[in-house]
Amino acid sequence: MLAIKENKKLILHMPKCAGSSIRWAVVEKYTYQWSCEHAPILKVPNMYKFYKRVGFCRNPMTWYQSKYNQGLTAFQRNGFEPTGLMCLITQNFTLNFMQALPIMLDFENFMSKPLNIKLFKKRMQSLQMNNYNCRNAMMYEDINAIDQNTFKGSLYGFYYNMIGLNTATVYKIDDGKLSEYVHREFPLVDSIHRRNTGKYERFTSNIISDVDDYYIKLNNY
Repeated sequence: MLAIKENKKLILHMPKCAGSSIRWAVVEKYTYQWSCEHAPILKVPNMYKFYKRVGFCRNPMTWYQSKYNQGLTAFQRNGFEPTGLMCLITQNFTLNFMQALPIMLDFENFMSKPLNIKLFKKRMQSLQMNNYNCRNAMMYEDINAIDQNTFKGSLYGFYYNMIGLNTATVYKIDDGKLSEYVHREFPLVDSIHRRNTGKYERFTSNIISDVDDYYIKLNNY
């Protein structure tokens, strides 16, 4: 998430939606006043809340696979992944993507279980003790305030709304027009790459569309 000085725009970053590419392109040409990688919209300082909100989304059909792969790579490299959510969902990646997908889609129910909340809070406390600060969307100041009401909908829907895309002008990163969108919002930016699609899409489309149909229709996928 970035607050841009020149045009008073707030870039909202949903994980796995080309955030790094957008950030690199924008900060090379513009001055940012505040930055926090995957901050919840509620964490935005009051002085930037009136900025025009611009966000980027991705088709749920490919987002889930990308989110799983990101967590797996981080886990294999470091023994953990930043938010702890994917480790919790996948039982430290003993579940493959197709086994983990139903849990990600039924995320609200999964996180309604007291044990899962307890394990997640323990993970967050560990990150805070290690000064893992403000890099991801789940860094709440008051960990004790986290409860079953924190997690609503599918994993995609949870991030979409927590990041604040439901309050922003949203562009799709996977329709081949990402550079066009970024250039329109930030005219000095030259180009940006688009993300690829997922190999599991044809196997999971019906499963995902049943759960995340609202977001698929909302963004005309």
